[in-house]
Amino acid sequence: WWTQWRDGQWIESTTDLQLADVSLRLGKDLAPLDVTHLQGRLEWLDDGEQQGFAARQVSFRTAEGWAWPKGDVEARWRLSAPMAAAQVQDAASQAASVAGLPWHRIRDGQFKADALDLALLARLGERVPLSRPVRALLEDLKPQGVIRGLHGQWTGSPDAPSRYELHTAIDDLSVDSEPAHQDPRHPVAGRPGIRHASATLDATERGGSAAQAARLAGVVFDETGGALPGVDVRIRDAAGRSQA
Repeated sequence: WWTQWRDGQWIESTTDLQLADVSLRLGKDLAPLDVTHLQGRLEWLDDGEQQGFAARQVSFRTAEGWAWPKGDVEARWRLSAPMAAAQVQDAASQAASVAGLPWHRIRDGQFKADALDLALLARLGERVPLSRPVRALLEDLKPQGVIRGLHGQWTGSPDAPSRYELHTAIDDLSVDSEPAHQDPRHPVAGRPGIRHASATLDATERGGSAAQAARLAGVVFDETGGALPGVDVRIRDAAGRSQA
């Protein structure tokens, strides 16, 4: 473990970890994450102007046997008002502070990841620091698949950004269908599910581009399994134009 200081203030630290049979709590409001094995490098930054964290070549296995493959995840953000550098005792408390971020004070930021296992991320949703909209979306869609080469940036609160850009590829994506609810007071349109789709995605708040190409092995319309067979889809939304 090593750290950097500036003018008597802590600004950055790096920790190489190799742990077995430990319980981690990554935020005071999060459930504990019990892991049988964790290995990799954790970095934390707070220089008074920006904050950030990175997990480099981190892999772990939970007590339930869920395995997160080795890879990199990194995020940085700026706050709307200067924030004094945290006085941190150890790497565990640095990581825990991520979940306690004042999301509404974040001015802008960026993030990137080599790969994210959506099914595992959904299972870990109550144990890892995610914004409320992301956690709700994972619970609702129950996705499966792997996001690769993820890169994004945003302006404003992560919960409701005024501007954003997102670039990624998705392999073997599946999401559950949702039947329509006919309650006259709160009608809800149904949502078809997707099975084994692969796609590239370039998205902004302006809708400048969306999923560019996708291969869908099946589109599921209800819980009975009614579905269309595999199709090829190409979509581009630019200045109101689309193709399929």
